[in-house]
Amino acid sequence: MSICKNLLIGLSGKMGSGKNYIAEKILPIILNKMITNIQYYYIAFGDQMKVEVGCRNKDLSYDSLFNEKTKEVRQMLQEYGTKNGRDKYGEDIWIRSLSLWMEIYKNRTPNKNNIFIVTDVRFRNEAQWIKQHNGILLRVNAPNRTASRVKQEGSEDIQNHLSETDLDNYPFEYVINNDIEEQNNVLNKLREIAIKESKERTNFA
Repeated sequence: MSICKNLLIGLSGKMGSGKNYIAEKILPIILNKMITNIQYYYIAFGDQMKVEVGCRNKDLSYDSLFNEKTKEVRQMLQEYGTKNGRDKYGEDIWIRSLSLWMEIYKNRTPNKNNIFIVTDVRFRNEAQWIKQHNGILLRVNAPNRTASRVKQEGSEDIQNHLSETDLDNYPFEYVINNDIEEQNNVLNKLREIAIKESKERTNFA
């Protein structure tokens, strides 16, 4: 077993590709066998944005903001994140917010091997921030799952929004196929990545 102080993992992918599922259900299966005394934090660049939208719209529940989003809510979040966030305060506004929350969590659990899993890397500057902070960046592809989610809560405007397209041609080192027919391979692929990274990284010891 290893120690790992403040490991950062970023997940990118289209809506409905299964980023949260991999973060919460698959990665712990692997990491729990490699690292002791873990404290997991599942965080997102969009968390602060969703909280702000929820505070300003009292009829929106936690579930409608963070889980089962309607087309209207998803579009509202996209517009708020860009027009009232990135365009107004700079493209790093949500990075700064997430970074501050990470510092809060680190200070609250100083004796733990903190693992921060960011579940919504959507923009190039966010991907670059993950890499600049010695993070592991994963792209999750699942075209069939995404198509199903689009039918439920998507539209052409939502699919073409910059938050869904900015990383389409980004040179990801690791790409995971998470469609249903490939699920048996996901665990093995992620295990291979974890073993490779554990041999190369300075924050595994």
